[in-house]
Amino acid sequence: MKPNTLILGASGTGKSSSIRNLPKDTTIIFNTERKTLPFREGKDFKMNFAIHNYAQFEKAFDKALKSDKITHIVVESLTSLIEMIDEHAERITGGGFDKWALYNTTLAEVFKKSKSSLDKYVFMISIDQVIETSEGIAERYAVVQGNRWKKSIEKEFVNVLYSTVEEKDGDFKYVFLTNKNSKYSNVSAKTPLDLAPEYIPNDLDLFQKRCEKYFETDEKLESIDIYL
Repeated sequence: MKPNTLILGASGTGKSSSIRNLPKDTTIIFNTERKTLPFREGKDFKMNFAIHNYAQFEKAFDKALKSDKITHIVVESLTSLIEMIDEHAERITGGGFDKWALYNTTLAEVFKKSKSSLDKYVFMISIDQVIETSEGIAERYAVVQGNRWKKSIEKEFVNVLYSTVEEKDGDFKYVFLTNKNSKYSNVSAKTPLDLAPEYIPNDLDLFQKRCEKYFETDEKLESIDIYL
């Protein structure tokens, strides 16, 4: 199975632009935000589809997972997809306990499908939010409706890349943090042991190639030359 990946971070930190170098002809984008992709190469993605509701997404997602013409699936964004699932559950049940039961099972099914694909890389993009612990520590996790999935979405993904902007000598770079460190101890970034250095370029195509070497071959991973 291919490892699924959550791209998490604040608005404006380069989450959406990180998909720019994925293969244009075999990447499908479920554009639940229904916005123009924020990079010049966006027009070259032929399978960039606006998604208006959960029923439309479910049908298209299932079809994409079975298609032999698709290698990469991008959900842009999980944040708005969760809002669609919330609306879907409300409409079907009318609210109350039944709504949250349907909401929880529906979201669980989406995650199950995302991590069960045999031949496709699934990337989901999410805004983060600050959640305070009982000790008053501010931690950052994916935005979610209700309590069932609060601080829990990240466990459904093999990789959680935290998007951020780092500065060195007056030069600003959009990068991904791959695991917690002393500077970012409150974020939920994670990747398998030795998959990637602490910081990597903001480029999901490069990251996916590292995953291929790590999970599918015995070839030694080459170091990524970045400024940090």
